[in-house]
Amino acid sequence: MTLGAMVLAPAAARAQSESPLIIADGGSSVGLPARGLASYQLAVSHGADLLWVELGVTSEGTLIARPGRELGATTDVVRRPEFAARHKTKSIEGGPVTGWFAEDFTLAELKSLGGLDVAVDRSRSQRAEVPGFILTVQEVIDVARAGSIRAGRVVGVYADMANPSYFASIDLPLEPRLAATIRANGYNSPAAALFVSASEVGALETLAKLTQARRVQRLEALGGPYDTSGVTYAEMTQARGLAGVRAYSSAIAPAAEMLLAGSGGAFPRAAAPLVVAAHATGLAVHANLADDRGEDRRMLETLFLAGVDGVICRRPSDAVTARKEAMRRVRGDRWF
Repeated sequence: MTLGAMVLAPAAARAQSESPLIIADGGSSVGLPARGLASYQLAVSHGADLLWVELGVTSEGTLIARPGRELGATTDVVRRPEFAARHKTKSIEGGPVTGWFAEDFTLAELKSLGGLDVAVDRSRSQRAEVPGFILTVQEVIDVARAGSIRAGRVVGVYADMANPSYFASIDLPLEPRLAATIRANGYNSPAAALFVSASEVGALETLAKLTQARRVQRLEALGGPYDTSGVTYAEMTQARGLAGVRAYSSAIAPAAEMLLAGSGGAFPRAAAPLVVAAHATGLAVHANLADDRGEDRRMLETLFLAGVDGVICRRPSDAVTARKEAMRRVRGDRWF
C-alpha cells in the first residue's frame, strides 16, 4: 500500500472512523516534553490515530507546532541572553500575557531553543532537549506519514487554530497558510486523515472557503461563550444551534465536563445528551481531555461509553487500553 493511499483513500478513512479516534495532544507526554519530535513519534507507537498540533507562526510566516502560548514555560529561552529584548507583554484573548512569543522569532531562532524537561520542577535546575525541539507543521505531518508506514495503519494530523483572530491582527493569518499546507500535502479532501479545529467560528468559515478538509468547532467551557461570535454552550445544545454548526463543520470538540456533567463519574448506560443531539444533526463528537489534569483510564473509558467519536488526550497508551475495555463492555458492533 502506498503512502498516498493510506493517507487519502476514502476506504481507509471510513475504516478508521468505525471506532473512536485517539487524538494525541502534543504527542505522548509520558516522560517527554510535549510537542517535541520524540513525543509525537512515541504517540504513534502508543497507538494514536491523530497527532494534535496547536498552530503558531514564525516572524517570516512559517507554520509551527506552537509549544505553548509563550515560550518561557516550555523552552530554555529564559536562559538565552541574546533574546532578552524579546520579552514583552501582549494582549491575547482580552488579557495581558507576558513572556516570549514564537511570532517574534525566526524559524532558525526557534530551532535553536531547547525544550524544557516537564518532569523537572521549574523551581530547580532544568534540563533541556537538544536544539530543534520546536517543529514546523510540515515536520509533524512527516511524522504522521512515516508513522503510517511504520505502523501499517492510518495516522493523521489534527490541527488546532488557537487564537486565529490574534494572528490576523498582527498580519500573520493562519487560515491561508494552513490551507496552502493542506493542499501541498494532498489533504484537501473530507476523506483525508486530517481535521482542523478552532473555537472561533469565523476562522472555520474562512477555512471552509479555502479547503475541503474536515473542520471541528471547539467548545471551551460549560455555560459560557466559547468564541468571539458570542455563541453560548446552551445554544449549542439546541438542535437549531447544532444544525448551524453543521453548515461549516463536521464535528464538535467539547470539553469532557460538558459530556459528563452530572454523571458523578459513573459509567453511562446511554450516550450523553450532547452526543445524541450532535449525532442527530450529523456532527461527530471529539471529547477534549487535554486541559483536564484528572485524565485517567476510567475517565477515558467513560467517555468512550458515552458515545464519543474520539478523545483528545495526552496519554494515548491509556486511551488505547480504555477503548479496548469500553469495546469489551459494549455488545454488538456499534457504539451507540
